[in-house]
Amino acid sequence: MDQLPPFVGAGTWTDYGDTADLALRVPGSGTIRFEGHGHGLYHTGDPCTIAHANRYYIDLRVPPKNTVCRAES
Repeated sequence: MDQLPPFVGAGTWTDYGDTADLALRVPGSGTIRFEGHGHGLYHTGDPCTIAHANRYYIDLRVPPKNTVCRAES
């Protein structure tokens, strides 16, 4: 698995555990925990999640360890 590029996983309250378990099996990978509910975090308009995902898509920069995004009120 060390030949794979790092992954970035994003998950909500209900699916973060499974997302993190898979993503963190690949060295150098990271996760984004969204403190809220929902699916398709990139497409729902959450600016925090989108910013981290875009940095990965554009520059392959993995989010810092223990990254958390919070739902906007």
